[in-house]
Amino acid sequence: MESFYQSEIRLGQLEAHQAAVAKWQELHAEPVPPLVPLTSILEKLLTTMSNLERYETTLFRSLTKALHELQRLQAIRAGERVPAPAAVDLEVSINGNGAVNPE
Repeated sequence: MESFYQSEIRLGQLEAHQAAVAKWQELHAEPVPPLVPLTSILEKLLTTMSNLERYETTLFRSLTKALHELQRLQAIRAGERVPAPAAVDLEVSINGNGAVNPE
């Protein structure tokens, strides 16, 4: 029975030693540079992402407008009195310091 406990202790010591060696190798390993710098990838995707954002905004506005029109038509069919949709003209100018001034 004693040999069983001794082998368990040795096994525990071996595992602790292996963990210590792995930690030492991890701390003293040379840092691996990334294969491709992330900034160069993002710079290449900047125009594409900008275009996608514009398209997404256009589609969102179109979908919102269609949804409001659908809700209006459903209310009319249900017999509710629905006022005509309001049209709003809005002019926006940007002054010299970049602030937006609605007129």
